[in-house]
Amino acid sequence: MATHHLEVERKYELTDPQADIAPIDWNVLENLEVSENITEHLEATYFDTQDADLGRNMVALRRRLGGYDQGWHIKFDDRAGARHEIGFPLLADRQRMPAAVHKFVRAVTLGDELYETVSLLTERERTVLVDAEGTKVAEICKDKVRALDFSTNIERSWTEWEVELLDAGLVSPADIFTACEVIFTNLGIALSQSTAKIARALGKDECFEARRQGLEGCTSEKSSTPSRSSKKKSKKKTSRPKSSQKFLRQILHSLTSDLMIWEMKLRSDAPDAVHGMRKSARQVEAILRYAVLPYISDDTSCQKVQDDIRYLKHLMGGLASARDIEILTTFMWSVDTRPGLITETARRELDEYLSSDSEVASKVLIRVLDSPEYLQLRKDLVYLMNNLKQLVQLPEDSDEYTRKVSQHLRKVLRTYVGQEYRHVWKPSAEDVASDEQRDTLLFKIRRAGQGAKYCLDAFESAGMPLNTSEQKLWRICDGFYDSLSILSDEKVIATWLEATLRRATRRQNDRLAIGYLLGSCDARIVQLRAKEISRIPELMLELKKLKFKKKS
Repeated sequence: MATHHLEVERKYELTDPQADIAPIDWNVLENLEVSENITEHLEATYFDTQDADLGRNMVALRRRLGGYDQGWHIKFDDRAGARHEIGFPLLADRQRMPAAVHKFVRAVTLGDELYETVSLLTERERTVLVDAEGTKVAEICKDKVRALDFSTNIERSWTEWEVELLDAGLVSPADIFTACEVIFTNLGIALSQSTAKIARALGKDECFEARRQGLEGCTSEKSSTPSRSSKKKSKKKTSRPKSSQKFLRQILHSLTSDLMIWEMKLRSDAPDAVHGMRKSARQVEAILRYAVLPYISDDTSCQKVQDDIRYLKHLMGGLASARDIEILTTFMWSVDTRPGLITETARRELDEYLSSDSEVASKVLIRVLDSPEYLQLRKDLVYLMNNLKQLVQLPEDSDEYTRKVSQHLRKVLRTYVGQEYRHVWKPSAEDVASDEQRDTLLFKIRRAGQGAKYCLDAFESAGMPLNTSEQKLWRICDGFYDSLSILSDEKVIATWLEATLRRATRRQNDRLAIGYLLGSCDARIVQLRAKEISRIPELMLELKKLKFKKKS
């Protein structure tokens, strides 16, 4: 069974690699004491594709033999700056890679074959620290590493220390790192500039390579607060794109990378991963539909993009079921037992129904992600990104491209106040408040508004500042999406309660509690529907007045 945790650690090394130091007595740390001193021999083999897809995307895959956590490990960074580590047990044949590992990294490799790239032999001295209550709060590992790069047969060796946080205890993480760094600094040990052992083993640590070859001008010293510098880099503004081809390629690269990361987080059972991947899939679908499809240059490519859009809708269907479980879980947290209405037995039965549905939804979603169709979608997106010049005909200037896409988005939204739908907006809110048939239209508007909003978000994230009209379009779309999302969530709850009521009837479970909850939910839906039926035309009127002038 796979394990998952967020890796929080700092690496250190001697400022003078030739120096030698005596063993460190960690018992001097205030409010901490040593509970274990363990010596381990670790053998690790790292894997990647011929094109180094894993390394290029900051993903590490290794098989480790020896130590308390031997097995297959996958490490990856997410967009929030967290480092995830996923562990899988060894098979009876310890050299064979488990199928679950192949499926996990397929998000990055797209099914390409994996090869052994580096071997690491590590002599580890592991010291576990506990607080006054006996909680294991951190471990300090002194690693003597000998690495062999299989592609060059170059062997590299070094010594480093890792301080990794374990469980939360009485001593704060900041205090643990600070206390350790005081001892390190006094011994001439500083924060390492190496991000990972695999990078150094492959010769990608420039300072280490310079020291190894006896060159001057590079030091191992590093700021004691690396997170701040990394945050500053992440806030650096993206340069304004001139060419629409480069602009669209940048958008597609960012979105496909996000989809890759959210898939790995979802397979890790990371919090909010379902919502994140669902949003990422919708963003990709919106860009393909509104910013790519109108500019495809040939019928074959057009059909391929249309197929990908249809499959993305299928993917979002699988994600929707899992997302509905999250909505329902939040709803169930708000349900209290009430004498005569919701008994303890009824509450327990509802939890059992939701647990069963959650298990089914998870299995359905994993089947979708494991399918050949999903793999083909990921390959299609990469192919599109790498062959834009041959596949799409865009306006040369990115400003003009943005204006044309914005015009198209406005046109799509305006269809919902056209002649076909005019009868929806004529009646008063009171007349239509209980008409569920209008919900279909409301949700179509929500979906269109969401797609338009995601397109404009992608443009801005890629370095294209929105002008006044585009910003107003974004606000209108956000208004559609935010207000109708509440109604959508209530409909999810009502639909589930209706299905649960039928199940309860068949099983002769408590139906009074479900009926009460369903009645309360229906009342909220009526109120929300009335509100939105009266509010949407106001937004549509703003949309009608919106003009997109050609930039001079």
